[in-house]
Amino acid sequence: MLQSTAAMIDRIRDRGEPYGLVTALSGLMNKPGLAVYSTVPPEQPALVADLVDDATRATETLEVVTGYQGPAVVAACTAGYDGLDPVRCTVIADTPSGDRCVATAHDAEIARASTTEELIGRTITVDATTFTM
Repeated sequence: MLQSTAAMIDRIRDRGEPYGLVTALSGLMNKPGLAVYSTVPPEQPALVADLVDDATRATETLEVVTGYQGPAVVAACTAGYDGLDPVRCTVIADTPSGDRCVATAHDAEIARASTTEELIGRTITVDATTFTM
């Protein structure tokens, strides 16, 4: 988040925007975060909180299975990079039984596609921890 935070600070300063929002999601997609920055001092103290319990109570969860093999539908995806080049794509996918699985394609073509095409809703073939399209 360091680079995106620095870019947001520059942006709100340069453009005179009153607020800027920076969001984060860990590589394993299990640690979301956000920060709101402003060019104006706040009227109230900053909210610094761990909202995991609140989010857990308010959010439906699905079982994540390991070792799944077969077709699945992409529910979420992210690209992993080597420098500026997308080199892998990790997905959370829905299985026909209603569970979810996590799998990665170590394929630059699929990784590139995940940055230019909508993969959510597409059917993939999962083999334990990897997938193909």
